[in-house]
Amino acid sequence: MTLAGRPLHDQEFAVGPGVPGWRGPAVTGGRRALGTLLVVAPGSPALPPALPTADAAVMPLSPGAVLLAALADDALTLRRCLDRGLTGLPTPRSRTVTG
Repeated sequence: MTLAGRPLHDQEFAVGPGVPGWRGPAVTGGRRALGTLLVVAPGSPALPPALPTADAAVMPLSPGAVLLAALADDALTLRRCLDRGLTGLPTPRSRTVTG
């Protein structure tokens, strides 16, 4: 993804029997759901990092863009965690959830 013609975010996450170490605690910690939410609101100030839960992170990518990532035991818990992470963020132009 690009913002104002510059690279903003590129991510790949692979799991499964063909990926060495994918079941280890450093990868999923036994969680079954992984999700990310990329929020882009050009012109917004830089966003400070915050942790909605111990299994989630909010990572500023550049002024006006932030990536939320979370692990959870199920899809509903994951969605609620990502929704909590949106609290206080500027209204995005677009939101994309993958996972």
